[in-house]
Amino acid sequence: MQGVVTFLDAKHSRLVKNLWAKWRRASGFSGLADLQYPHFSFHVAESYDAASISTALRRIARATPEFRVQASGLGFFTGKRKVLYIAIARSAQLDALRRRIVRAVRQSASQSGPFCEDREWIPHVTLAEGEIENRALASLLSQLSDGDFRWELRVRNLALLINERGRQAVKFRFPLAGEPTR
Repeated sequence: MQGVVTFLDAKHSRLVKNLWAKWRRASGFSGLADLQYPHFSFHVAESYDAASISTALRRIARATPEFRVQASGLGFFTGKRKVLYIAIARSAQLDALRRRIVRAVRQSASQSGPFCEDREWIPHVTLAEGEIENRALASLLSQLSDGDFRWELRVRNLALLINERGRQAVKFRFPLAGEPTR
């Protein structure tokens, strides 16, 4: 899968990467194989016409000022491919940016992800994903249960994250540069 994302700031990226490193060292845990860049996604698809969405995302980034969002604790998606994540609270500003992005990339996306519809979108930072055994998931939740994940995150960029030979890679990244509204 590929995704239109925002990368976390240095402080929060480091916190997530430290968790990943700790879990990678733990024996028997395999829910981190494709994770290299702490981020949250606005839209995901099997693939995009990168040239087409590059122009659109550059335009959106130039017109959008940086803003903050609030992380609000932990959650997980169930099923065979589980996802453990830090939840991000939706806000009017975050939803408005997402709507502009979806309108701009929808036609250039091949096989949009299953949760790309507005009412189903749950913004989140993935901590672990895959065929995680229930015992491993319980262990991860136990390790995290005393943590404070009420983070204030800065939305500062838009990027296209692609899968290149089984690993995440950044196709392009644009800083948000719009003037703040008062």
